[in-house]
Amino acid sequence: MKNTIKEIYDIYSVSSFERPISEYLEQAYKGYSYKIVRDKLNSIFFNKENPGRKKVMIAFPLDEYGLMVREIEDNGKVRFVLLEDISPLSFLNQRVNIITRNKENIKGIVKADVKFAENSKTNIGEDDLYIEVLAPRDKLEEKVKIGDLVSLDSPFYEDEDFIMARSLSQKIFQYISLNLAGKIKDKTYPFDLYVGGISQSTIGFRGTKTATYVIKPDLALALASFETNASSPKISLADGLIVGKYDKQMLPDKKLLSFVEDRFESKSYLGLRGNDGSFIHKTISGTPSLSVGLATANISTANEIVLKTDIEKLENFLIDFLDQVGEFLGE
Repeated sequence: MKNTIKEIYDIYSVSSFERPISEYLEQAYKGYSYKIVRDKLNSIFFNKENPGRKKVMIAFPLDEYGLMVREIEDNGKVRFVLLEDISPLSFLNQRVNIITRNKENIKGIVKADVKFAENSKTNIGEDDLYIEVLAPRDKLEEKVKIGDLVSLDSPFYEDEDFIMARSLSQKIFQYISLNLAGKIKDKTYPFDLYVGGISQSTIGFRGTKTATYVIKPDLALALASFETNASSPKISLADGLIVGKYDKQMLPDKKLLSFVEDRFESKSYLGLRGNDGSFIHKTISGTPSLSVGLATANISTANEIVLKTDIEKLENFLIDFLDQVGEFLGE
């Protein structure tokens, strides 16, 4: 498992910088002789063609959580804006990687002017934070520009049971899609299948709409990570398949929800944060949609955690779902 995930992990893909991961996936999908379908934002899908039949879409995000440089102060502090509405505390004391215009990676750490060992202050806002860059001042001013993107950065850790790393909420599904592409290569389905990643998804769901207009699906699964921290009803690592039943943007298609719950063991998740399914289902004339995925700890930090058996269970679900979903479509 490690080699493929590590290759994917080493490709930074902050929103609007998805081309490198998109090109990596395209080459991998082409290795199985699939047709490639894109939108103009670098979303990438492999198409197991069955022209004229109903279209099934399985989608996941390509882009990672990130920041953008907004100011470089005279003292060398690099100020930033968050690219998504998440707590600034998610980034405090985290390693980060500034992606420069010439695609050089400059390392740093997010800090605040607080002596945490002497001050119990917890009310930290975005304006309290800055990036301390691990580079001499002259190189910093020469290479880092306002508007440069910043990703989280951390060592990739894998043992017998767990993976801990940044952006697993996106990277795991990119990995699963490659396994799926290989395992279903010789199967025949009574529908037209599209599986792939959506650009500018994690940050604002912009590409979710463009990709949906390109594919025009009749049914969609959105692959999503579901936060274990403070979840209610409680979900945990090792819970296997998780099914999203509510978020601020979406109530799942009841018929599709019943189809999945009646056939597959799963746990329910209710949360406020949306996912690709939140927007696929209300694009064009409306698409029966459902979010499914796996439990993930510490989402939006540099140390997200997933369990390997959960990855395997989700992958097996997708294979079995595709074998059976023709019944739902009436095919």
